[in-house]
Amino acid sequence: GISLLLDKVVKGKEFYRIGFFLPYVTSLYAVGVVWYIIFSPYASNALVKPNPDRPGGLINWIFAWLGIPMQRWLIDDSGVFKIMFDNGQNVDWVSAAVRLVIIAGLIAGGMALGRRVASSAGVWLGGLLFGIATVLGWSVLVELMHVFKWEKNGFFGGPSLAMVAIIIIACWHSLGFNIVIILAGLTSISRELYEAARIDGARGWAMLTKMTIPLLSPTLFFLLVVTTLSAFQVFILFFAVLPGGFSSGVKVLSLFYYDVTFQRGSQADNAGFGYASTIVVCMMVLLIAISTLQQTVLSKKVNYD
Repeated sequence: GISLLLDKVVKGKEFYRIGFFLPYVTSLYAVGVVWYIIFSPYASNALVKPNPDRPGGLINWIFAWLGIPMQRWLIDDSGVFKIMFDNGQNVDWVSAAVRLVIIAGLIAGGMALGRRVASSAGVWLGGLLFGIATVLGWSVLVELMHVFKWEKNGFFGGPSLAMVAIIIIACWHSLGFNIVIILAGLTSISRELYEAARIDGARGWAMLTKMTIPLLSPTLFFLLVVTTLSAFQVFILFFAVLPGGFSSGVKVLSLFYYDVTFQRGSQADNAGFGYASTIVVCMMVLLIAISTLQQTVLSKKVNYD
């Protein structure tokens, strides 16, 4: 989506490209240290000493300003669904029903404005109504999710809060690379094809799904394969963001390998370089299997014409 927006920018395109790509070329360890401070659940003047009463990271300061409960980022192994949806309350069906009616009215009003008001003011007002409806829809979803019993550490509790924080950092760091590659793919698409599609009546969503995405399929397929391989090799980010050690909520294969090789010691039955070598071989086999599956299934959908 960002690539499509940048592709339409006339002035300052290079500036935006550099701005988005800069995090990717920044030292990953430096990025991890900065994000560790941003997500820090400790007091701002004592980053190395846990202080549950004074969480002091930037994200928690923003949460406190918005009235949202501050979280134990990077050290909380509780499932994110448990944190978001299970607060011990029962479902208020009347409130949920009233909000659903309001949401329906906002959506209907936004659609009516989009059809009847042709100026940009109508578009902005319609977008505002849809935005309010989205916020109310999220509140209704949270209300209805109280029906279920969410596990704290199980599969149905979702990924841990610490893992979600790592995912946010990883997406922010790798976003620039994906944007630049997709922009290169968009540049290679002939503008004459778009003009011909417009003459045939293609607009908006149809142009995106029938023209842009099929012509970008080689680029998207390349990014999928490269990103999958990179995800299995991630280590420095975890090591920099979690200097105090790796909890059970953020264990991935590369961390498991490191733990077995260097931290458990030779006294454990399942430790040492022999067991670690087995893990590496299994990772290699798994990566080959996933890459082969991607090539077999998805390569048939790639359009090279």
